Amino acid sequence: RAQQFLNKIGTSANRMHEMVDGVLRYSSLGNVSEGIEVISLTSIVDNISSDLELIIAQKDAHIRVTHDVTLYGSYLLVYQLFYNLVNN
Repeated sequence: RAQQFLNKIGTSANRMHEMVDGVLRYSSLGNVSEGIEVISLTSIVDNISSDLELIIAQKDAHIRVTHDVTLYGSYLLVYQLFYNLVNN
């Protein structure tokens, strides 16, 4: 069980590092179209649910996506947007 928690911490830390690194790259590029890709909202919500699992459990919250919406944009920026919405 401890190994599962350590793996989750490592995965979340890597995702946060990628997010910060991506935002820094995005802000220094000056070209908005540079990181545009097809994004699955379900994928983003799944990752956020994993990263915030303890907070979600403590608050007895439930996150449900009923339809997989496809977005076009920067994965890291869309992730950050939804992360902030869920975390707040």
